[in-house]
Amino acid sequence: MLRVPHVHRGLALLALLLLAAGDVSAARSNWRFMSVGQFQVYSTLNDTRTRAVARELQAFSQTVGEMLKASDRLPDIPTRVYLVSHSDFTDFMADHRDTAGRFRDLPGQNLVVIDAGEDFNVVKRVIFSEYTNGILRDSRALILPYWYHTGYSELFSSFRMQGNDAYVGELPARMTVSIEPRTWIPLERLLAVQSGNDVVFKDSISAQQYRGEAWALVHLLLFDTTELARPTSDYLSAMNLSVSEPEAFAHSFPFDKAALDLKLRQLIHGKVMHIRKLMYSSPVSIEAVTLKPLTPLEADIELARVAFLRARPQNLVDSLVEALVREAPQDPGVRALAARVAARAKAPFDITDLTAKLADGGTTDEQARIDAADALISADTSKATGKQALAILDGVVRGDAPSIDAVRYWSYAGQLADIDPARRLAVLEPASARAPHDTWLLRNLATASEALGRTKAARAYYARIMEVSRNADERLWAQKQVDSARLSAEQKVVK
Repeated sequence: MLRVPHVHRGLALLALLLLAAGDVSAARSNWRFMSVGQFQVYSTLNDTRTRAVARELQAFSQTVGEMLKASDRLPDIPTRVYLVSHSDFTDFMADHRDTAGRFRDLPGQNLVVIDAGEDFNVVKRVIFSEYTNGILRDSRALILPYWYHTGYSELFSSFRMQGNDAYVGELPARMTVSIEPRTWIPLERLLAVQSGNDVVFKDSISAQQYRGEAWALVHLLLFDTTELARPTSDYLSAMNLSVSEPEAFAHSFPFDKAALDLKLRQLIHGKVMHIRKLMYSSPVSIEAVTLKPLTPLEADIELARVAFLRARPQNLVDSLVEALVREAPQDPGVRALAARVAARAKAPFDITDLTAKLADGGTTDEQARIDAADALISADTSKATGKQALAILDGVVRGDAPSIDAVRYWSYAGQLADIDPARRLAVLEPASARAPHDTWLLRNLATASEALGRTKAARAYYARIMEVSRNADERLWAQKQVDSARLSAEQKVVK
């Protein structure tokens, strides 16, 4: 048994603490950052490879945005892309051993986390598929069936650039689809799937077959023939109006499901599919965009933040935050993030002095202000706390195009502090125009309008929630507000 002499025990403990901190922070000195379009890229790759990934992401975003263009604009929210080292990805981000990329859409931003040690040409299939799924949800008023979401997302997952041209519709990497009777999922069964919890996903082979057939079906309906585009649109619109799926199909298509099933199998068997080639009018270039090196502390903060936002296990998030606090205990960004993590975990924290400094100007870092405001109102929803959070975020929302995240926290703080509803409307309206499917913003616009006696505007906002919400309970709630007696006529505000 090894004994540590008493005189050296403090040094031994210090060494162990330093070693533990090194295991977590690992001197992340090779991170860099660039902002291009809606993408904020944090990367451990070298400059050339980071630019190559960013260029393809930007081209993909432009392409999917153009092809999915609807009456509503695409949401003006950032997508934060993290290309982290293989060791950090394995230790803090991976859900499974075979996971190389993760996507998560949050109310005010999207998150993409990629294992930088993997081949991006393989990882991007997951990223492009999930990103398309997110855009479908956030830019279309139609509530689309599960097979359409799956097939459309898989269709775009094979997006490929060659020079200044882009190709959409190729067979995605590692996808297989069979027309063997023992494997084939009949079309009627395919269309009936409601979610990823269906028994069709009971094993990897069935799940792969479902994704392959959904991809082929969307390919057939939208890419391989022109006469099916209108019936498909009618079918989706009818189901969005709560028409039953069998009735919507019967009234939209000039044939039955058995005939469409046959067309689908013939398409796959023939192995000939249409690929769309898109030529950009001007080259997709990001060479002029500056790459900024991050300090080890900045890199450590970002890794801890993305682990927190991705809702990773609390012990993993805590280990990263504790290492940050040891590294820079007085840094405003570290303290704000640590408080936010503590508040969400119902743990105590004290940022009284930081709150005062932020209210007086303090750091101009928007993210630190959002973290501090979230910490405060997550721990206490009193009017006094609302006023504190407002003071922290007021300068942010008065700026040009503040983040949707900042607006959401500011508006909630404004509710707690009972500020003038007209003041809330002035901030919420431009934010909602940038994120037209954000029902939280729409709810706040409706309540602020009601408080001002603008019942017609309030009804319009509730009706908008009915149109764009993906949640059946929320749509029903909004319908009840529209039909309520209190919104039946214009009312005067009582001062």
